[in-house]
Amino acid sequence: MKKIFIVFLIMSVLFCCETSRQPQEHIAGAFESADVNSKAVMDVVAFVEKELQTDYSGLKIIKTERAQTQVVAGTNFLILCKYKFNGKNKYMLVKIYENLDNIRSITELDMDVNEDANM
Repeated sequence: MKKIFIVFLIMSVLFCCETSRQPQEHIAGAFESADVNSKAVMDVVAFVEKELQTDYSGLKIIKTERAQTQVVAGTNFLILCKYKFNGKNKYMLVKIYENLDNIRSITELDMDVNEDANM
């Protein structure tokens, strides 16, 4: 009887240990990959293009290469885009903050990065 109890106890402990090691779905506060074709990302890219028209008339975002989001008190979007301006194709890395009232602002902008830019 003691042997059965000990075996049962050991198996219970092993089962508990194994189920507690499941990977987390996400890390709170970290940037996570986002679908470039999602409505949220496409809306933010359209916002960036419109905002940049003030200083860069004729700028056109051609393609969104990669996107990431970060949940804060609102959402940060980090987006790598290919764009065309003055006949030249380049890449930009832009960070946009969207507050809880859905008001957006560009918080960081680098308009001359390579397509392999770290995000």
